[in-house]
Amino acid sequence: MQKTLSIKIAGKLAIMLLCALFIATLGSYMYADQRATDEYESRLIVLDEELKVYADLISEPVWGFDYKTVKSILSILISQADVINIIVLDDNNQKILDLPTLNSHHEVLISYSIPVVFSAPNVTKHIGRLIVDIGNHSLIEKRKDTLFDLISLSIGVFFLLSIASWLFVKYVVSRPLNAILFAISESRGDDHFCDIDHVANDEFGIVIGEYNNLQKRLQIQHQNLKESGERITTLYNTTPSIMFSLSLDGDIIEANDYFTDYFKLSRNRAINQKFLNFVDSNEFDIHKDVLHPLLVDNEVHEIFVLIKVDGESRPVLLDARLHIENNTQKVLAVMTDISGLVATQKELDRQATHDLLTGLLNRFGFQNKVEKILRNSAKSDAYALIIIDLDHFKSINDIFGHQIGDSIIQILSKRIINYLPVGSVSARLGGDEFAVLIKDQSAGVPNNIDISNVCNNILECLSLPILIEERTMNLSGSLGVSYYPKDASSVNELLRNADIAMYRAKQMGRGTEYVFEQALQHEITEKARYEAILRRALEADTVLVYYQPIIDLNLDGVVGAEALVRLKDPDTGDIIFPDLFISIAEDTGLIIQLGKKVLEKAVEDTQLLRDKFKEDFYISVNFSNRQFQQGNLVETVKDVLYQSQLPAHLLLVELTESLLIQNNSQSHSVLKSLHDLGCKLAIDDFGTGYSALSYLNQFPIDILKIDRSFISKCESNATDQSLVAAILNMSKGLNMKVVAEGIENEYQREFLISKECHLGQGYFFSRPVPFDKFDQYVENYGVSHATA
Repeated sequence: MQKTLSIKIAGKLAIMLLCALFIATLGSYMYADQRATDEYESRLIVLDEELKVYADLISEPVWGFDYKTVKSILSILISQADVINIIVLDDNNQKILDLPTLNSHHEVLISYSIPVVFSAPNVTKHIGRLIVDIGNHSLIEKRKDTLFDLISLSIGVFFLLSIASWLFVKYVVSRPLNAILFAISESRGDDHFCDIDHVANDEFGIVIGEYNNLQKRLQIQHQNLKESGERITTLYNTTPSIMFSLSLDGDIIEANDYFTDYFKLSRNRAINQKFLNFVDSNEFDIHKDVLHPLLVDNEVHEIFVLIKVDGESRPVLLDARLHIENNTQKVLAVMTDISGLVATQKELDRQATHDLLTGLLNRFGFQNKVEKILRNSAKSDAYALIIIDLDHFKSINDIFGHQIGDSIIQILSKRIINYLPVGSVSARLGGDEFAVLIKDQSAGVPNNIDISNVCNNILECLSLPILIEERTMNLSGSLGVSYYPKDASSVNELLRNADIAMYRAKQMGRGTEYVFEQALQHEITEKARYEAILRRALEADTVLVYYQPIIDLNLDGVVGAEALVRLKDPDTGDIIFPDLFISIAEDTGLIIQLGKKVLEKAVEDTQLLRDKFKEDFYISVNFSNRQFQQGNLVETVKDVLYQSQLPAHLLLVELTESLLIQNNSQSHSVLKSLHDLGCKLAIDDFGTGYSALSYLNQFPIDILKIDRSFISKCESNATDQSLVAAILNMSKGLNMKVVAEGIENEYQREFLISKECHLGQGYFFSRPVPFDKFDQYVENYGVSHATA
């Protein structure tokens, strides 16, 4: 091996020397040739002048016909190198003398023709021509001699350099290279690192020194990797996750200590068991659900599996990746116990379909349940839907506060349930509005339930006195009834028709029921009137924007405000609240134009306040779900901010949870663009109907606004206090801020501060007011430097 290495290196070096010598020889020859050529050309220039002199010398002998003298003169010229032939012509171009040379057989390169002129006093006569032929024989000979000399020299030099190269390779190059090869062959073992003993202070010494340093670094890295592997093994066995590996047949190959502790098995009992032995579900197919997808995509994520632990079933999420080790495929898997998350989600799902105050179904849950009932009902089944709305309940809230109002709602909800037939479906649709679905007949046979008597019983229970905080209150309610399938074919139609009938009952004096009939158009007419008022307000730019301040609960300063839209009835001058026209705006598409008007006015007013107080505070504007479906919402917001010069981070975009539930690509894109623009995003009325943790991570939400229904009961209900605290803790973990809505007393304020909720709004601080009054409020109350 060492001899072969020396021969190879010497051979390569000889080839390199030969190439270099050839290039040097070629260059030398070209240089010598160029010098010879330059000398030849210089001699020709001199010869040209000499020939003129010879022409002058022979002019007198030629005139006197003394050709012997002419020949004698020209004999000197004929002896010069490269002169091939000399001819003298008379003035009639007759040859009078021809002097060939020994070089006459050479090729003529240049032929000179010099006039011969006789000059005497008063006489100048052209008497002939001197013709001289010139060749390049001397140049060619010199080239041959130069080439021969250079080749001879090159051969000698090559021979000497080859011997020197061989000796250099053998004694200077091969020895250290062979030492390096030996060290490399000795270092092939996993734990063996071999140094090279070479102390020469030459290039190979430097290379070998670096090699030795590399060996030392590799040895250190090998030790580090070994220790790292031990740490990874320790981490694998101590990490609190169920980690294991499977064969492609579904057998457990390896499991960490957490696996054995979780299933309370020894490692020997766990290894080689079928994974299906741990699964508590007949629907789970490991080949279909895990192994086959792995062979296609190399990994699977969040496969829901029910497993058996201590005789009980627990939900886990399985993540797995296909891995090749020693040319064998196996599955690396991790299971995460999500029992706590599932329990939390179930509670949130319950909250999504149930009213937190009464425990009844909320609007969302009621609609879903009724829709399912109607979908599964027989063609001859009939149902009655009753909407119950308390009369003048807003006055109770305004006079006694929402806490008293919520207590009344709880009492009345229990009363209503006790007065309903068995099998009825009841719900609180929101505020002081309830709904009940009663089966009127089955398969065409009446159920012996008189809907009129049911309505009378409900009205009676609503009118019973209520004793709260040593106050006796008497209420009444208005009922609207709609029948399926006589009056409507869907849940929405049933609700709409019952709602119209309920408003007719209120118009009839309240405290009564009214059954929907097809001729009932007054409510539709009223909605048309509100639509006309809305359209006129948009056209005349008379939409009103009120402001409710948002307070820093710790610093007692205004950090911002929520913009709330109002209309003014042109006939009565009364203020029209949004619950009477927002749904109309949604249905007609006017919500787009209305939303822009509110945004423009709110942003403009906020900038005026910034200019006046030289302080920053933000403005919160509600956006409808429909606005997020318009293609130019982001550009509209940009233009409004640009026109007002309000910084984007001071605009808080409020959206509903239902928008997140829809989770369509258009809404997601708009939200992301608004967030990228700098706007803050907030979920309004968080927790009232659609709350789901999974949606919070999918959207760039900055702020959660806790619905007033949570805040209103925290004074007396430990469960609601826990729910508020849980939302605050969750928001802190998600790096979101929280604004509490509906703060109405000092206790609620102090409770929120104790739970580290720093922002809030409500009647305790201020009702929504016009801009001039809000301006005065800010001036009196002061601006906080805290931000949302």
